[in-house]
Amino acid sequence: MKSFSNLLIALSIPVLLSAQRSFDEVKPPAAPDYSLREHWSCLPFRTDAADFTLENEASLPDSLKPVDVFYIYPTLFRWTNAWNAPLDYQKLNRQVDQLPVRLQAGVFNQYGRIYAPRYRQGHIRSFEDVGGDGGKALNLAYEDVLHAFFYYLKNFNSGRPFILAGHSQGTLHASRLLKEVIDTSADLRAQLVSAWLVGYTIDSAWYRHITPCREAGEFGCYLNWASYKEGTEEGDSLLVGNCCIHPLLWKFDSTKIEANPNQSAILLNPKNPVRKPTEARVFNNMVLVKHGVPLFRRKKNLHLLDYNLFWFSIRRNAEDQVHNYIRHNGSSAQKP
Repeated sequence: MKSFSNLLIALSIPVLLSAQRSFDEVKPPAAPDYSLREHWSCLPFRTDAADFTLENEASLPDSLKPVDVFYIYPTLFRWTNAWNAPLDYQKLNRQVDQLPVRLQAGVFNQYGRIYAPRYRQGHIRSFEDVGGDGGKALNLAYEDVLHAFFYYLKNFNSGRPFILAGHSQGTLHASRLLKEVIDTSADLRAQLVSAWLVGYTIDSAWYRHITPCREAGEFGCYLNWASYKEGTEEGDSLLVGNCCIHPLLWKFDSTKIEANPNQSAILLNPKNPVRKPTEARVFNNMVLVKHGVPLFRRKKNLHLLDYNLFWFSIRRNAEDQVHNYIRHNGSSAQKP
């Protein structure tokens, strides 16, 4: 517990590194081969970080889960001057698996087969230069995500409905994937249960067909929010878009709500939730939160807790989306 707490604190400290060399001067790490199991953080029908069962929940085998989940994790690469993370960086891989994959992708594990590709994520400082070298690093990362998604479609999907989910850098890539690949394909739009585009700016004008979710349990749409401490007047422009949803009410609603303490936030372990109420309201396209999660009470920007604060609410709403999708599309939605 202590080591993960220290890691969470470290991840919340800004990294102000100057690149020693430009992107073009650095040889990128070797590209992933998604036919290799080690180039996936999660695959169905094996034991991965996102596989766990909560108290009082029955364990559903992957063979019976009705949908797929394609999950793209956020930035954890921040300790070197390289622009992109190598896939064999084992320390980084372990932290990716035990933090975002477990705590974010795992929220969908009760009804979804989880596919989480490893990719050459851009260094955290890439976001300080998205118009230059940082943008090139993020484009390289997106190429991996794109290749992983096409590999997933060809080799795993078999026409099954799917959830697309990401956070932070993962949402940057997921939102682009949604725009360039899914929104332009009638077949993929028909398979889309929902897109969880959390913790990065989204503009509703980017998409021609797919729209923001506006009601609890609505499917075929996307959800976006960025979390800040109550009292914040303006958030980081890279994180805040124009289609923020209330992650407790699942509406475009500014109403404050106090969650049931028994369905509150998590920090490091979904089986050991933080039993304190969480209040939230939407203001200036931000979710403003009052919470009792340790280590983060004084933090203005709650970016690291975008999923954690609303974990059980996300789990319930995504399950409702899955049930409504299948009810609407009939038994043909459930494919082997």
